[in-house]
Amino acid sequence: MVGLSMPKMLKSTSTIESLSTALYNQHAYAIVAAVFQLSYRIKLKPWVLARMVAGAPVSLDYAATLRIDDSYTLGLFTRDFGTYGLLAQINLGDNLRAG
Repeated sequence: MVGLSMPKMLKSTSTIESLSTALYNQHAYAIVAAVFQLSYRIKLKPWVLARMVAGAPVSLDYAATLRIDDSYTLGLFTRDFGTYGLLAQINLGDNLRAG
């Protein structure tokens, strides 16, 4: 899976009496992920998310999740190897998840 996103694609500035200012910084996101079937009950999903903003270094998120019986998800993630975390999720029906 590959995804690209750029919310607020159009540049927006405000000009008052020859003073121009940007109303927001444009952000761009790119994600690459894959799902590997480890057994009939367990799937592994590693992914990388890149966040790009003009004038700032690119930020990378790395993660890997295990999905068990399509009902439970457990995972680890890091942002630029400086922040680490855990994630967990449970499916409570076809349209509801808690995590």
